[in-house]
Amino acid sequence: MLAAPRSLLYAAQIGLLAAAYWAAARFTLPLAIPPGYASPIWPAAGVALAGLLMLGPRAWPGIWLGSLLANVAVAASVLVPALIATGSALQAVAAAALIRRLIGVPYRFESAKEVVQFVGAAALCASIAPTFALLPLALGHELAPGELFLNWWTWWQGDASGMLLAAPLVLSWSVPGTVAWTPRKVLEALVLAALLVSASQIVFTGDLGRTFLVVPLIVWVAFRFGQRETATAVAAVCLIALWYTVRRGVGPFAIHPLDESLLLLMLFVATMVTTGLMLSAVLRQLERATLAARRRAEGMLLESERRFRLMVESVVDYAIFGLDADGRVASWNAGAERILGYRADEIVGGQLARFYLPDDIA
Repeated sequence: MLAAPRSLLYAAQIGLLAAAYWAAARFTLPLAIPPGYASPIWPAAGVALAGLLMLGPRAWPGIWLGSLLANVAVAASVLVPALIATGSALQAVAAAALIRRLIGVPYRFESAKEVVQFVGAAALCASIAPTFALLPLALGHELAPGELFLNWWTWWQGDASGMLLAAPLVLSWSVPGTVAWTPRKVLEALVLAALLVSASQIVFTGDLGRTFLVVPLIVWVAFRFGQRETATAVAAVCLIALWYTVRRGVGPFAIHPLDESLLLLMLFVATMVTTGLMLSAVLRQLERATLAARRRAEGMLLESERRFRLMVESVVDYAIFGLDADGRVASWNAGAERILGYRADEIVGGQLARFYLPDDIA
């Protein structure tokens, strides 16, 4: 009875992952260089990585199917898309296994070290799919060595950029956020979004010297919001940069030859992702350290109060008692019981006026 629901759940996961991969791939395939497979940014690789991190390696058929459906419209036969889909699935499995081994599932990066490990793992594993695709590209399209290398380079860059951008975005949005969305916070987010879009328009339609304008805004997001918002802001800026560079042919990265342009774009994407995620992780680590220090201080204070109370309660030669702000007895030691004649259960909570004669009180 349990096997059928599990099989249906597995099939649903495969179908959802395939649909997500296909949608992300179709979104960026128009940016691909000839013969139409290698795109300078490939968020589908990040979707695949996040999917396997969350669902486990058993979900790899979803990546294979999504890649096959996305690339079959480009090729004249099914063989080349099938080989490309195999490389994409193998790459996602390897990247997910390596990242799981290094840092687990990074729904939120807990330290700068985890960010560096994630970036390194993504850059390393992003070479699997383009290397796997060299043979079908060479046989199916008869590309010259220079064109073949450009396709490999663009493919690697696209998959690495896609992992860096899309995987943290998907993972951070799959768990509850850390920001308390008050009306003031919502207003701040709207103002920041408007500034970010405006700055991106200025930066990516101008020369190279303007790129610094977006950095303070990314720092602002990291300081004032969480990793989810930081990943979203970085992804938005990088997509705007990609649009102006590749589709419009303007901006600081739109230079010739194309491989240099793509290299600059890749460096920008990697810098923005690493900066944003690292700042967010460091601030989160600092918050945890501050909270731990506060808890330690509170624990030490409670322990100190406990020891002082034990010491006071053991004194029998002196009457020592404490009062609250309203003049009621809050503590009563053994010496007070012996000298003043009241047991603790008789006097604690009573007024200090009990020790004085009516005339004295008046």
